[in-house]
Amino acid sequence: MTTRELLCQELANTSDELLLPVLQFLQFLKAHPIQSADLELETLETIISLWQGLAESDRGEGLPATQALEELRDFCFF
Repeated sequence: MTTRELLCQELANTSDELLLPVLQFLQFLKAHPIQSADLELETLETIISLWQGLAESDRGEGLPATQALEELRDFCFF
């Protein structure tokens, strides 16, 4: 199965609410192509992390935004 076919299969089983940010990101990538392989890998890792976070939130496993930001501040500014 090609990447395009796998993506289409996933898209068919995903809510429009979750797909909107993905669509916006793809539109951004088309308008601003990534030039570096390192940046591309970092971008893909970010997409995967965001997708996982959205899935956790859908399952009720995510942190409230205020708590997540507080933990991020604590982590970044120890």
